[in-house]
Parts: sequence; structure tokens; C-alpha cells
Amino acid sequence: MQVDNIQQKTYFTGVTKKLSKKIFVDGKKDVRELLDRTNPKNTYAGELPPVIFHALPAEKRPECIRDIYKVFDETADMIRGFKASINGLRDEYINRRPQAAVEKLKQMFVKYGIIKDTDNFDIKYLGAGEYKKAYKIEGIKDKNTGEELCLKIFHLVDTTPEWHKYKTHGNYAEINTSIYWKNNKECKPNVGNSTGAI
Repeated sequence: MQVDNIQQKTYFTGVTKKLSKKIFVDGKKDVRELLDRTNPKNTYAGELPPVIFHALPAEKRPECIRDIYKVFDETADMIRGFKASINGLRDEYINRRPQAAVEKLKQMFVKYGIIKDTDNFDIKYLGAGEYKKAYKIEGIKDKNTGEELCLKIFHLVDTTPEWHKYKTHGNYAEINTSIYWKNNKECKPNVGNSTGAI
């Protein structure tokens, strides 16, 4: 991990740099081969949104970022494993996530001063596709850019050798595509920050 205090960005070195150079033809197969060949220390890629990054104390950013990714990983696992019940809480059923995941993520944002404990916060279900579910993180909005946050939870982190039916979908390809366009945003406007674990 590299913290660039001049540009005020945190990059996960290695994987991010490689993914930002091109869009791989077969995201899953090609990125998996890249990871096998380079054997990075961690597979986090991308950068944090400014609304999160700038709230972190500069002297402790690397530790804070590791903690944030750990909480996001745990939250994703909670949501991925959640089975909604018609007998459970209405909000859990509608938003297809446990209330405990909302509380876990909120407490992490409170811990780092991104929101206050009294602020409204929620994880709202937006929809699902073949590979993932999408959620809007309500209660956090960048005051400078108006940017809001979205959380994509892949149904499973696919490490099998089979090719995807659609080569630009799945946990490998979508993170690659997002990082590439973020790095080359002069080619495509209105591309926000993206980060993920592959």
C-alpha cells in the first residue's frame, strides 16, 4: 500500500497498477493468470473514495485503511450468506441484508468520523444480476462532489478455472474495467472511485 500525501490518494500498489493499464480480454482468466504469475501480497485494488480517505488521520492512514477493508470484507460475507425470511424483520427482507451488517458498517464509519452515531445510515438493496447484488450506502455523500457510495457484493468470489459466459462480468473483470476507466478517465467522463478485493 502506498499513501501519496501530495495527491491525497491511497493506492494499493502492484495489482492496481497492472489492472489500470488495460482491460483484459477475458477478465477472469487473464486477471487470474496475472495474480498467479505475480503472487501479490494482497489482492486489494483501487483507491478509497475521497469522502472516506480525507476523514482518516494522515499519520495512521495505512492502518485505518486495512481496518476499513477488513470491515468491508466481513460485511460482504454477512450479506452474501444472509437468507431473508418472511418471518424476520421487514427491513431485512426488503433490503436483502441483515441489520447486523448495517450496524457493523455504520460503527466503522462512526469510528473514523465519517458520520456521527446519531446520523441516519442504511444499506439499501438496488438489485441483482447474475454475478452480484448492488446496494446503495445511504447516509454518506461527498459534500464536494455529490458522489454517493454503492456496494457490490458478488454472489461468490469466483476462483474456478471455467470462463465466464460474459467475459466482462464477475469479480475479476468488473474491478479491472473500473480501475482502467478511473485511470483513463479523460477517455470516459463521470467515472467514480472504485476499489475491491479480487
